Amino acid sequence: MNNSKKEYVHKLLYSENKKDTIDEIKSITDSELLHIIAGNYNWDNGFEIPYNIINNDKQILWNIIIIGALAYLGNTFVKKSHCMVQ
Repeated sequence: MNNSKKEYVHKLLYSENKKDTIDEIKSITDSELLHIIAGNYNWDNGFEIPYNIINNDKQILWNIIIIGALAYLGNTFVKKSHCMVQ
């Protein structure tokens, strides 16, 4: 992943304005980018962001399954070394 994508993901994940983040997620057309955002999302911040990732038209089934697993397991099996944004 190039630096511009990393910066974009970081901007979305650490934005103070949840509405702007949700609007931005709705407009993303890259399923890999949606996957990276979901994988790095802090689940303590609620389910609004993952919900909008799941409902994005460009989302693929595999990402939806992963998001469901992360929500169910509390994101405990994802190691920090596997995160794209640190």
